[in-house]
Amino acid sequence: MSTQQQYQELEQEEFLLGPINGVLGGLPVAEQNQDYFLVFKGVGGTGPEIIDNTAYFIQYVIDSDGNVSKPSQGSIARLNTIQNFPTGKTTTVRIDNASGINTQLDGDHVITGLGIQQPILYTQFGIPSSSYTTDISFTIPGGAPSGSYGVIPDFRGLMTITSSTSATTGNVTTYSASGSSPDVGAATLNLSAGTYTVNSSSSLQSITFNPTIGFTNTNSEEARSIKWGITKNGSTTPIIETSLNLPAGESGIASEISYTEPLSNLGGNPVYRLRITLGDNFIDKDFVQFNVSSQNPSPTDNTNASSGLWTTGSSTSTWLTASTYLSQNYGNTQDTSNFQGTGGSFGLSPIKTPFLLSPGDRIRFEYNPQKDFIIYEVIEPRAASDALLKIKLSSTVPSNTILDNFVLHRVDNNSIKYIILDIAKDPTVDNPENPFTGIILPKYPSEKLKNNLENILSKLKQEGIIEN
Repeated sequence: MSTQQQYQELEQEEFLLGPINGVLGGLPVAEQNQDYFLVFKGVGGTGPEIIDNTAYFIQYVIDSDGNVSKPSQGSIARLNTIQNFPTGKTTTVRIDNASGINTQLDGDHVITGLGIQQPILYTQFGIPSSSYTTDISFTIPGGAPSGSYGVIPDFRGLMTITSSTSATTGNVTTYSASGSSPDVGAATLNLSAGTYTVNSSSSLQSITFNPTIGFTNTNSEEARSIKWGITKNGSTTPIIETSLNLPAGESGIASEISYTEPLSNLGGNPVYRLRITLGDNFIDKDFVQFNVSSQNPSPTDNTNASSGLWTTGSSTSTWLTASTYLSQNYGNTQDTSNFQGTGGSFGLSPIKTPFLLSPGDRIRFEYNPQKDFIIYEVIEPRAASDALLKIKLSSTVPSNTILDNFVLHRVDNNSIKYIILDIAKDPTVDNPENPFTGIILPKYPSEKLKNNLENILSKLKQEGIIEN
């Protein structure tokens, strides 16, 4: 089998099994069958995202035949490392030059993560429980900076229908709620008419629509097809349209339209609606979201000044629901250029990745390791009838928790730089005068690895890959 075929098979296995299979994450691994170990050089702290853990910087991955690889992105060595060192499993550290300073980092420890820490969203900027802000802002992908255009109002808006009704051919009207509204004077939502009207703005270049409709085919015997799209200024011909085929008796979410309308030459106040075209009447609308999700340039003032970024349904629920503000900015990137927690004494890294969540990501409330949770399931705003983001956690959140004080992050294993173990790092370890190196073994190595280990280590010492 070629190297490329091996990689494709391993990558397919990773995709099919998903990111949180096993105990707490990673791919499930058969005990007594782990065929690889790691060589590390140097350690580092993991705070403030992960409290009281240690990152061991991986130099090489070694197999039971003594072959040496680096777990670079796109390599078989990366996938072998993920399979053999999954989150939640125990591993054994053997350090070089053991001393009283670093012995706590030796021995058996549980794996917390594998890859590179990546903050996604945060409000916390210090250790005290009062050290947080809800005044966070976002940047919109592809949007021009607003500063060169003067004051740019917020044109974004959302209308929703959350109850199921029969679908008919024509414009969608009688929305039940507005999840968010444009600034006064920028644009207008009319719930009863189902319209979104843009007021002229010489500075606005474009707006982007992301509407979604959930449909059910009530015919139990035959499949049905639906067309729907966005119309403009009363026309019955959509400016963009999509379709969905529903098997008999089944439900589905219509393919999400993403349409950007250039508005540099408005020539009036354009009016937009959703329009449905049916072949018969065996279709129900389960929910509707008319969402104007972004604009170019971005709004000048894109901040949240109120609390309540997360809510929980009850003291026994493991689900959290994001606020309208967070849900509206799902997919955007938090602007941390002026956030007071980045760098400095607290040390949060600037955010460079969009606010998009996956199972296996983590959220911690306050500076409290007992309030650190794994995200097990994500319902994105476009898949929710109320257009609000929802996440399911590994356990319930204590009732006294300040939900607005949080750090949302992941350990991204697309590029494996270090393995994180659940042991606090002594601040004196790995200073220049205390170099720190060693190997990390699986708790349950294969028979071949156990039998060959000492010979492999002797070979690695001769080659200068390990020290002692």
